[in-house]
Amino acid sequence: MLSIICVFNDERILNEALLRSLKGQSVPYDLVLLDNRTKRFGSAAEALNYGATIAKGEYFIFLHQDMFLCYNEWLSDAEKMLLRIPDLGIGGVAGVYERGKYWQERVKYAFMHRTDPAWKNVGPVTEPAEVQTLDECLLIIPRSVFNELKFDGITFDGWDCYAADYCLSVKRHGYRAYVLPLPCVHSSVRAYYHIWEFKNLHKYKKRLFLKHKTKYPKIYTLMGTISRLHLKIYSLVIFFGPVISSINILSYENIWRRIISDCDSILDVGCGISSPVQFCNISYSKGIDIAAESCDECRRLGLHDDVVHADARMMPDSYRGHDAVIGVEILEYLEKEEGIDLIRKMESWAQKKVVIVSVNGSIAGNSNPIGDSAIQKSIWKADDFRRLGYSLKGIRGWKRLRDESGVISTQPTWLWNIVSLITEYIVFFIPEHAYQILAVKNKR
Repeated sequence: MLSIICVFNDERILNEALLRSLKGQSVPYDLVLLDNRTKRFGSAAEALNYGATIAKGEYFIFLHQDMFLCYNEWLSDAEKMLLRIPDLGIGGVAGVYERGKYWQERVKYAFMHRTDPAWKNVGPVTEPAEVQTLDECLLIIPRSVFNELKFDGITFDGWDCYAADYCLSVKRHGYRAYVLPLPCVHSSVRAYYHIWEFKNLHKYKKRLFLKHKTKYPKIYTLMGTISRLHLKIYSLVIFFGPVISSINILSYENIWRRIISDCDSILDVGCGISSPVQFCNISYSKGIDIAAESCDECRRLGLHDDVVHADARMMPDSYRGHDAVIGVEILEYLEKEEGIDLIRKMESWAQKKVVIVSVNGSIAGNSNPIGDSAIQKSIWKADDFRRLGYSLKGIRGWKRLRDESGVISTQPTWLWNIVSLITEYIVFFIPEHAYQILAVKNKR
């Protein structure tokens, strides 16, 4: 039997994600829920070590409250798979191997809904794949192994790096770490983030490196590579990052906050699972998407106050009542006339403004938010929006620095990312050369 051990601090997310996916499981399981809403536990290691003492299963599944198991035989398949791996020390659903020149070659995962362009050349594993470290969102450890080695709650007295430490430590006992082909969804908001916002993570990365540097001078994790050089660079970024952020008025987040500052409600057409409403302080938002999976994920994430599973093209013109109506990367996947008709509908729904983000020209977007086919059906350029009466800005840097999926693929990517950031200040005023076009029409 498997024991599900979860520390939670948000009951809504727990119910919408993890518990909802456990309801239909085809085999019995032991459930250990650790309520940390009152901060009973000071660290993940403390909580999970305690949870293991009261768990009854032969395998412990430690997972986050926002994990969603994708099908009803997930636990059954996990049991069968675990029995076939005799040297399993720890398993998971996402991790990084130490071999490979580029990050895309090293990363292994079983996540669904992985539409981030950085993952474009990475497919989910189809069989157990050995890795150096695993992500903490879901971990599976045999009871027999956990009896030998528990999470290090002294060195890692917070909520970061305890899994990477366990992966490296358990190998000294003759075991291995694997990513397992068990499809699931990590329902965390697909927001942009900056490394300087993770000071605690940086602290525990230092501790991880100091503990294992003799055997592992370079440690690979989903949250970045850890080495002596990387830690020095991270320290500088964390020191200067807030200053850079405060003066970077053209960041994607700041642009959206400024555009929506006079709006109290938003209708997000083709909302997907990474709506810009996550950056905006608004009273109410509603998302519309044609994909049922995206709607379910939006509800789990709590991105919108209301989510509607519908084709926006089929909705009536009278669908009004929102200050702003927005659409991010939806027009490219419609025929041109369909796109123009949808824009007219969005204008009829909006009380204050319509905001549209479109890939500039023939480069396809990250994923198709309004259907299963990822084929770009139309090309939109600056003049197309000008003819419709929109004011334009260019965002996401110079178009020629990115490939067909929007990824900066020229090596070293960290250098060309910096170049792209610099070009944002130029293409903002010359949208014809930007990777994306931001089009706004004010109705008042």
